Amino acid sequence: MFETPLRGDRLIDVLIITKNEEANIGFCLEALAGWTNRIFVVDSGSTDRTREIAESHGAEFIHHDWPGFAKQKNWALDTLELESPWTLIVDADEVITPELRSVLEGIATAPVSQETKTGYFINRLTFFLGRPIRHCGYFPNYHLRFFKTGSGRYEEREVHEHIILKGPVGRITTPMLHDDRRGLEHYIAKHNRYSTLESQALQREINSQK
Repeated sequence: MFETPLRGDRLIDVLIITKNEEANIGFCLEALAGWTNRIFVVDSGSTDRTREIAESHGAEFIHHDWPGFAKQKNWALDTLELESPWTLIVDADEVITPELRSVLEGIATAPVSQETKTGYFINRLTFFLGRPIRHCGYFPNYHLRFFKTGSGRYEEREVHEHIILKGPVGRITTPMLHDDRRGLEHYIAKHNRYSTLESQALQREINSQK
């Protein structure tokens, strides 16, 4: 299984979840063009040009109502026809650099049965208002995003979910770029929403221990 290359030598399928990402999705998809196999954009109801931009870049656009971060990704992992030996998950506001592409392709081109790692944490460099943040605990910043297809699922968390893999993992120090171009107002609103979800999850945990 997965020993035969797909679409030439493209051995990586990509999953992106979106909602109203027209400011970001084009940059993300341009960096994935020409070397990945299938790109799935799972959208929860965009009202902007996200679908138009995604499809113009050759991505497969699928609507699925929003059940939460972890549940949305698990639905995609369970439902989509991921046919490549490796799966890469990126956010719409992230960009895979040419240097990182080379690292990922180097891993993927080896026979999957000979690769001892089940997945890889990828370093991430975050930009804020156009400037990279290299301090304050923001860098290095590792996220488990590249893994053998079918090897894991996300834990059930409301936000800042993590995928749990079956097997050893490695680290890729070459960073992807995280640059949300939707502006300061969106940034503040997003983190307000995240803090609410985190506090609700904490309260449920406290209540369950009573």
